[in-house]
Amino acid sequence: MTKQILLPTSVFRELYQTFKVHRGVLGRALKYERNSKRDQMLRAAALDRAYSPSVRVRVEYLALYFS
Repeated sequence: MTKQILLPTSVFRELYQTFKVHRGVLGRALKYERNSKRDQMLRAAALDRAYSPSVRVRVEYLALYFS
């Protein structure tokens, strides 16, 4: 199962500038490619910002088959 958190560019920029990480690091975290403590923290921060009224997040499940 592949998941991804999609954010508007402004929120994505705010996150990588706030947490002082490279855009690629944040991108991999939001694509669930890794699962380190930092990646979990970045995803949690993205979801916290996503639940504000001005931001929408879409979590896509690209594979629905569970083996």
